[in-house]
Amino acid sequence: MGEVLAFWIAYVLTRPVGASIADWLGKPTHASGLGLGDGHVSLALGALFVVAVVFLSRAHARSGPPHRDAPA
Repeated sequence: MGEVLAFWIAYVLTRPVGASIADWLGKPTHASGLGLGDGHVSLALGALFVVAVVFLSRAHARSGPPHRDAPA
C-alpha cells in the first residue's frame, strides 16, 4: 500500500469519528452535547495537535538518520 493511499484511507475512516466527538464536546446539553463550546473545543484540540507534532518531531530528530545498508 502506498503512502498516499494509506493517508486517504486513514483520513476517510477517522474524520467522521473526530467530527462526532468534537460535536459531542462542543454542542449545548439540550442538543445532546457536553456544552463546552465550539471555540474551547477547537482551541483544546488544536493545542493537543501542536503538542503531538512537536513531540513526534523531537522524537524523530533524536532517533537520528535512518540506517542504510551499504550497496553490494
